[in-house]
Amino acid sequence: MEEDTVWQRAVSVMAEEMEKGRLALFVGAGCSCAAGLPSWSELLQLLIAKFGVKTKVTDPLRAAGRLDREIGKLKVRETVAENLLTNPDLRIDLYRALVALPANLFVTTNYDHLLENAFRQAGIEPAVIVKDNDIPFLDPTRKTIVKLHGDVDSPSFWQTNWLAGAERDLITNWRATARSILP
Repeated sequence: MEEDTVWQRAVSVMAEEMEKGRLALFVGAGCSCAAGLPSWSELLQLLIAKFGVKTKVTDPLRAAGRLDREIGKLKVRETVAENLLTNPDLRIDLYRALVALPANLFVTTNYDHLLENAFRQAGIEPAVIVKDNDIPFLDPTRKTIVKLHGDVDSPSFWQTNWLAGAERDLITNWRATARSILP
């Protein structure tokens, strides 16, 4: 019974935030995988197989770093980008449902363009923020996507060293900006 109460309260809070125009959605890899894109682990396995890299490393970040060193960032980036580009066979019904919600802010860790494409199919051109120094220019009245890990179109999106502090800084800057602009 307690679990039902927590669930009901969560739904109630979300409904209140939607009514006030303060709902922000977080879109992670589960949405892209549900659409038919490979997971991070699947991408790494594809790269390891494609380039014949011999490794027993199981940690995804360490495996990504090893791929960078053994086959080069450019080849890795190009292969990942090829696998994340939108194709007509992807199932984006979930994304269509998300962009129809009364929310203006969409925060994602996904490199792909599925969210942007769903907005465009709905006749909306979203603002896309990829760099933390662009966060202060976020317009809370406009449909905006904040891409915490970058974008597949950015030459620097494949960075295995971002956990050393860049992501932490982006999230810190994001929190401070979000607190200052949300009503």
